[in-house]
Amino acid sequence: MLQILKALSLLHGAGFLHRDLKPSNCCIGATDCLTRQYLDKGGIVRKPRAGVGLRGTIRYMSLDAHARHDLGPNTDLVAFLYSTIECGDGSLPWSREQTHENIIKLKQAHTGDKLCSKQPIFVKVAEYIESLNYHNIPDYEKLFALVEDCNPPDLKESEPYDWQYRQLPNPMTPTANETPGGTKENATERLNV
Repeated sequence: MLQILKALSLLHGAGFLHRDLKPSNCCIGATDCLTRQYLDKGGIVRKPRAGVGLRGTIRYMSLDAHARHDLGPNTDLVAFLYSTIECGDGSLPWSREQTHENIIKLKQAHTGDKLCSKQPIFVKVAEYIESLNYHNIPDYEKLFALVEDCNPPDLKESEPYDWQYRQLPNPMTPTANETPGGTKENATERLNV
Protein backbone atom coordinates (compact mmCIF):
# COMPACT_ATOMS: atom_id res chain seq x y z
CA MET A 1 0.00 0.00 0.00
CA LEU A 2 2.75 2.43 0.95
CA GLN A 3 4.71 1.58 -2.20
CA ILE A 4 1.71 2.42 -4.39
CA LEU A 5 1.31 5.71 -2.53
CA LYS A 6 5.01 6.50 -3.04
CA ALA A 7 4.69 5.69 -6.75
CA LEU A 8 1.73 8.08 -6.95
CA SER A 9 3.74 10.83 -5.26
CA LEU A 10 6.51 10.40 -7.85
CA LEU A 11 4.00 10.44 -10.70
CA HIS A 12 2.34 13.59 -9.32
CA GLY A 13 5.74 15.19 -8.67
CA ALA A 14 6.55 14.74 -12.36
CA GLY A 15 3.34 16.62 -13.23
CA PHE A 16 1.21 13.63 -14.22
CA LEU A 17 -2.01 12.04 -12.95
CA HIS A 18 -2.86 8.35 -13.14
CA ARG A 19 -6.62 8.90 -13.66
CA ASP A 20 -7.60 5.22 -13.33
CA LEU A 21 -6.05 3.89 -10.14
CA LYS A 22 -7.71 0.65 -8.98
CA PRO A 23 -6.54 -2.70 -7.60
CA SER A 24 -6.29 -4.30 -11.05
CA ASN A 25 -3.87 -1.55 -12.12
CA CYS A 26 -1.43 -2.40 -9.33
CA CYS A 27 0.86 -5.39 -9.58
CA ILE A 28 3.58 -7.19 -7.67
CA GLY A 29 7.02 -7.79 -9.14
CA ALA A 30 8.18 -11.22 -10.25
CA THR A 31 10.96 -13.41 -8.81
CA ASP A 32 13.29 -11.40 -6.55
CA CYS A 33 10.91 -8.39 -6.72
CA LEU A 34 7.91 -10.16 -5.18
CA THR A 35 7.74 -7.59 -2.40
CA ARG A 36 7.79 -4.64 -4.81
CA GLN A 37 4.48 -3.15 -5.97
CA TYR A 38 4.01 -1.26 -9.24
CA LEU A 39 1.46 0.99 -10.92
CA ASP A 40 0.19 -0.08 -14.32
CA LYS A 41 -2.03 1.43 -17.00
CA GLY A 42 0.20 4.19 -18.27
CA GLY A 43 -2.11 4.63 -21.27
CA ILE A 44 -4.33 7.22 -19.60
CA VAL A 45 -1.70 9.01 -17.54
CA ARG A 46 -1.56 12.69 -18.48
CA LYS A 47 -0.91 16.20 -17.24
CA PRO A 48 -3.81 18.07 -15.57
CA ARG A 49 -5.95 20.08 -17.98
CA ALA A 50 -9.13 22.12 -18.19
CA GLY A 51 -12.36 20.80 -19.70
CA VAL A 52 -12.39 17.14 -18.75
CA GLY A 53 -14.75 14.33 -19.59
CA LEU A 54 -15.53 11.37 -17.41
CA ARG A 55 -12.32 9.29 -17.11
CA GLY A 56 -11.43 6.21 -15.14
CA THR A 57 -13.45 3.48 -13.48
CA ILE A 58 -16.66 4.75 -11.86
CA ARG A 59 -16.25 2.57 -8.75
CA TYR A 60 -12.96 4.30 -7.80
CA MET A 61 -13.65 7.85 -9.07
CA SER A 62 -13.70 10.80 -6.72
CA LEU A 63 -16.82 12.93 -6.43
CA ASP A 64 -14.85 15.68 -8.24
CA ALA A 65 -14.33 13.32 -11.17
CA HIS A 66 -18.05 12.45 -11.20
CA ALA A 67 -18.79 16.20 -11.35
CA ARG A 68 -16.35 16.48 -14.30
CA HIS A 69 -14.15 18.94 -12.44
CA ASP A 70 -10.53 19.23 -13.47
CA LEU A 71 -8.65 16.28 -12.03
CA GLY A 72 -5.76 16.74 -9.64
CA PRO A 73 -3.63 14.59 -7.36
CA ASN A 74 -6.55 14.50 -4.91
CA THR A 75 -8.61 12.44 -7.38
CA ASP A 76 -5.87 9.79 -7.63
CA LEU A 77 -5.62 9.74 -3.83
CA VAL A 78 -9.38 9.16 -3.49
CA ALA A 79 -9.03 6.22 -5.91
CA PHE A 80 -6.12 4.97 -3.77
CA LEU A 81 -8.35 5.20 -0.66
CA TYR A 82 -11.26 3.39 -2.32
CA SER A 83 -8.90 0.68 -3.64
CA THR A 84 -7.37 0.19 -0.19
CA ILE A 85 -10.77 -0.07 1.48
CA GLU A 86 -12.02 -2.50 -1.16
CA CYS A 87 -8.96 -4.73 -0.80
CA GLY A 88 -9.47 -4.89 2.97
CA ASP A 89 -13.28 -5.16 3.06
CA GLY A 90 -13.77 -7.22 -0.08
CA SER A 91 -16.06 -4.59 -1.63
CA LEU A 92 -17.12 -0.96 -1.47
CA PRO A 93 -20.61 0.12 -0.33
CA TRP A 94 -21.45 0.99 -3.97
CA SER A 95 -19.82 -2.03 -5.65
CA ARG A 96 -23.14 -3.59 -6.69
CA GLU A 97 -24.83 -0.36 -7.77
CA GLN A 98 -25.67 -0.02 -11.44
CA THR A 99 -26.62 3.63 -11.84
CA HIS A 100 -24.22 6.53 -11.80
CA GLU A 101 -26.60 8.54 -9.60
CA ASN A 102 -26.84 5.83 -6.92
CA ILE A 103 -23.07 5.41 -6.86
CA ILE A 104 -22.64 9.15 -6.30
CA LYS A 105 -25.24 9.14 -3.48
CA LEU A 106 -23.51 6.23 -1.75
CA LYS A 107 -20.09 7.88 -2.08
CA GLN A 108 -21.50 11.07 -0.56
CA ALA A 109 -23.00 9.05 2.31
CA HIS A 110 -19.89 6.92 2.98
CA THR A 111 -16.98 9.11 4.02
CA GLY A 112 -14.49 8.97 6.89
CA ASP A 113 -15.80 6.83 9.77
CA LYS A 114 -18.58 5.26 7.75
CA LEU A 115 -16.35 4.34 4.81
CA CYS A 116 -13.76 2.86 7.19
CA SER A 117 -16.23 1.14 9.54
CA LYS A 118 -14.63 -2.31 8.97
CA GLN A 119 -11.10 -0.87 8.99
CA PRO A 120 -11.19 1.99 11.52
CA ILE A 121 -7.41 2.22 11.47
CA PHE A 122 -7.76 4.01 8.08
CA VAL A 123 -10.06 6.81 9.31
CA LYS A 124 -7.22 9.36 9.60
CA VAL A 125 -5.98 8.47 6.10
CA ALA A 126 -9.53 8.86 4.74
CA GLU A 127 -10.10 12.16 6.53
CA TYR A 128 -6.85 13.62 5.21
CA ILE A 129 -7.49 12.50 1.62
CA GLU A 130 -11.10 13.71 1.75
CA SER A 131 -9.93 17.14 2.99
CA LEU A 132 -7.96 17.73 -0.23
CA ASN A 133 -9.22 19.48 -3.33
CA TYR A 134 -7.82 20.25 -6.76
CA HIS A 135 -5.88 23.29 -5.52
CA ASN A 136 -4.15 21.49 -2.63
CA ILE A 137 -0.71 20.01 -3.00
CA PRO A 138 -0.88 16.84 -0.92
CA ASP A 139 1.56 16.57 1.97
CA TYR A 140 2.89 13.17 0.95
CA GLU A 141 5.18 12.87 3.98
CA LYS A 142 2.15 13.31 6.25
CA LEU A 143 0.21 10.79 4.17
CA PHE A 144 3.12 8.30 4.25
CA ALA A 145 3.21 8.63 8.06
CA LEU A 146 -0.56 8.11 8.33
CA VAL A 147 -0.38 4.99 6.16
CA GLU A 148 2.65 3.65 8.07
CA ASP A 149 0.66 4.10 11.30
CA CYS A 150 -1.90 1.65 9.86
CA ASN A 151 0.72 -1.09 9.53
CA PRO A 152 1.61 -3.49 12.33
CA PRO A 153 4.73 -2.21 14.16
CA ASP A 154 6.82 -5.24 13.15
CA LEU A 155 5.97 -5.05 9.42
CA LYS A 156 8.97 -4.62 7.11
CA GLU A 157 8.57 -3.56 3.48
CA SER A 158 11.14 -6.14 2.37
CA GLU A 159 9.41 -9.07 4.12
CA PRO A 160 7.73 -11.68 1.92
CA TYR A 161 3.94 -11.61 1.68
CA ASP A 162 2.06 -14.15 3.78
CA TRP A 163 1.44 -16.44 0.82
CA GLN A 164 5.17 -16.62 0.11
CA TYR A 165 6.05 -18.28 3.42
CA ARG A 166 4.50 -21.63 2.57
CA GLN A 167 6.20 -23.64 -0.15
CA LEU A 168 3.48 -24.89 -2.47
CA PRO A 169 3.92 -28.17 -4.35
CA ASN A 170 4.79 -27.93 -8.01
CA PRO A 171 1.60 -28.96 -9.87
CA MET A 172 3.71 -30.30 -12.75
CA THR A 173 5.60 -32.81 -10.58
CA PRO A 174 3.68 -36.08 -9.94
CA THR A 175 3.70 -37.42 -6.39
CA ALA A 176 4.96 -40.94 -5.60
CA ASN A 177 1.54 -42.51 -6.31
CA GLU A 178 0.82 -40.53 -9.48
CA THR A 179 1.86 -40.48 -13.08
CA PRO A 180 1.32 -37.49 -15.33
CA GLY A 181 -1.99 -39.08 -16.45
CA GLY A 182 -3.33 -39.90 -12.97
CA THR A 183 -2.61 -42.49 -10.28
CA LYS A 184 -0.35 -45.50 -10.87
CA GLU A 185 -3.35 -47.77 -10.38
CA ASN A 186 -5.31 -46.01 -13.14
CA ALA A 187 -2.31 -46.22 -15.46
CA THR A 188 -1.96 -49.98 -14.76
CA GLU A 189 -5.68 -50.53 -15.35
CA ARG A 190 -5.49 -48.68 -18.66
CA LEU A 191 -2.53 -50.84 -19.77
CA ASN A 192 -4.23 -54.12 -18.79
CA VAL A 193 -7.48 -53.36 -20.61
